[in-house]
Amino acid sequence: MNQAPTNNQDSCLTCMFFRPQESIGGGICHRFPPRFAGGDTSNEAHRWKFPVVYHHAWCGEYRRDSAAT
Repeated sequence: MNQAPTNNQDSCLTCMFFRPQESIGGGICHRFPPRFAGGDTSNEAHRWKFPVVYHHAWCGEYRRDSAAT
């Protein structure tokens, strides 16, 4: 069963599904496949997005990354 993070180090930053993205000030979550973000662009790659999350956030799907310090 999933458990909520227990301290400040248990957050998206230490989750196995998180990928940091400095350009957006947080990162993206790869827990689930990307979702359709709309057809406002003709570039197909821009239509599907992973959720943007802050590094200090957490969710009920949190899984500690074994490589996290």
